[in-house]
Amino acid sequence: MFVSKVWGFDNPCGPLVFGTAGWRDNAAAKLSRGDRVILVGTKGENTPEPDRNRVLGMMEPSTKRVSTSDFPSPAPLDEKLLDADGRYRWPFGY
Repeated sequence: MFVSKVWGFDNPCGPLVFGTAGWRDNAAAKLSRGDRVILVGTKGENTPEPDRNRVLGMMEPSTKRVSTSDFPSPAPLDEKLLDADGRYRWPFGY
C-alpha cells in the first residue's frame, strides 16, 4: 500500500496524476499490479476543510503511463487546478 496527498477525490475512474513526468516515472518504478494507493486530503487551503487530513479514497493504479488529457474531465475546470499558463496542473498519469 502507498499513500498520496490530494486536494480532493471526486473522479473514481481516472488515473493517479502527477505534476511532472519524473514523479510519475518514480511511482511507476515502485508500483506493481495489484498495489493500492490511499488518497489523503492535504492540510492546505486548496483542500475543502471537511476533507483535510482525511482518507478520501483508495485506488488501484493502472500499469501504463498516460496523459491526463486523454481522460474526460469536468468542464470547466476550477481555476485552482490550472497552472499560471492555464494548463491542468497534473498532466501526467499512471
